[in-house]
Amino acid sequence: MKLTTGILAVCALLLGGSSSAETASLTVNVNDGKLSGAVQNGEGIFKNIPFAAPPVGELRWREPQAVVPWTGTRDGRAFGHACMQPNFNDTSEDCLTLNIWTPEWPAASKRAVMVWFHGGGNTEGWTNTPFFDGSALAKHGVVVVTAQYRLGVFGFFAHPELTKENPHQASGNYGLLDQVAALRWVKNNIAAFGGDPGNVTIFGESAGAEDVQLLLVSPLAKGLFHRAIAESGPLRKIYPTLKQQEEECTGVARMLKAPHEGQIGFLRSKRAADVLNAAWINQEICKPVNLDGYVLTEQPLRLYAEGKQHPVPFMLGNTLREGFVRVPPAALGQMIRMQYGSRANRVFDAYGFDGRRLPPPDPVYGDIAVQYGTDQSHRCRVQLTGLQHAQTGQPFYQFQFSRDFPGQTNGSTHTDEIPFVFGTPALSALRMARPAELALSEQIQTYWTNFAKTGDPNGAGVPRWNRFDAKAMAYMSFAAQGAAAGEGLRRQQCDLFLEREKESPTWQ
Repeated sequence: MKLTTGILAVCALLLGGSSSAETASLTVNVNDGKLSGAVQNGEGIFKNIPFAAPPVGELRWREPQAVVPWTGTRDGRAFGHACMQPNFNDTSEDCLTLNIWTPEWPAASKRAVMVWFHGGGNTEGWTNTPFFDGSALAKHGVVVVTAQYRLGVFGFFAHPELTKENPHQASGNYGLLDQVAALRWVKNNIAAFGGDPGNVTIFGESAGAEDVQLLLVSPLAKGLFHRAIAESGPLRKIYPTLKQQEEECTGVARMLKAPHEGQIGFLRSKRAADVLNAAWINQEICKPVNLDGYVLTEQPLRLYAEGKQHPVPFMLGNTLREGFVRVPPAALGQMIRMQYGSRANRVFDAYGFDGRRLPPPDPVYGDIAVQYGTDQSHRCRVQLTGLQHAQTGQPFYQFQFSRDFPGQTNGSTHTDEIPFVFGTPALSALRMARPAELALSEQIQTYWTNFAKTGDPNGAGVPRWNRFDAKAMAYMSFAAQGAAAGEGLRRQQCDLFLEREKESPTWQ
């Protein structure tokens, strides 16, 4: 899933380096050398920090390597390049960097840490944007880290020659390996910024949320984080095996006229832009993430069903209307019959649909296609994940973001919660830093940072958010009126979904 076109455009417009509000420079020592940063409104801000060696030349399509220590002081006052992707100019393979915001400087010790992984379908996205500016979130007493990772063909390309040269006999999933490397860097270095390496929360949206949940079942990420937040991205995919991914990605080599033997050496010699263009043409078959036996050992959906995810407190939710899909009535009816079989008529009743004519749109949840798509891919899957996560003995919290943007009449959609999670910088970029929006953002940031600190979103000044369980199915709604607790979100529709899933799990 990708950031909306509007947000991408604003990100590109507002891309920049250090703020004019910076009042002083500062330095900090990390394991690989000395970094410069800046103090802004009392916070310490560091940008463009390498957490791995640049994956260029012979390091293209290899597991992230250790940072080469530097001498002198590395300038950390401006963002680095975005990772290679289409439709954006400031890109480079040399992009494995992160940015840090501390709640104060000099840094206090033992602050909870929040590490953000951006969305964009694992093919697009970057951290150098006001939408992921961590300054407002950090003011709630946490250290905020935003990390970049390899995307598309550079992050997920699998090939038999790559598998053969790898000591783990795996290829692809380099983007996920980058995220693991970023978390290892945080574990080893974040104390210098006042962060607690023993209290790390990973959070992300869309593909970033998907990646968060993949890290929850990756043996490589065990012990590197202690809580998880996923926004608009419950797992629902069946991932290809490594062999299938190797076969699907052969089109990239063909497009670049690689020789029969020694294809990887040839492809590593090609310009990054040429590789990107060839891969973009083949993007519908050579998609991100595979079961490589190293980063991912089994189908993640099966591991969740068996309660084998890492046992950490987990928060997961969605926006009100996650997408807009126009489906003819006959096609929608056929889809429901295929998915639900003998239960199809009960599903029709739940949506007020006779299988031939579309009912009027629901004033809250939208037309039936949007309702059905969001229920099946998001709301009800969130509940399924909550039931599965109960097997770990750790708490689970469900949420739904329902706040329309000003002037928006089609309901809250994919990515709309992001400005409220990151607060003032993001809301200001959208000209939405007004009292009502700022008040809702303050509530969301309070919940998110409370959860990061303790594994429980509750605290002073916000309504009680109950843990999810099979009986009440509690959730928190974030709407124009503010946070409001509820139970049994879309209970009728989701009970049918859960019935079907119990009888015939997706992972099978």
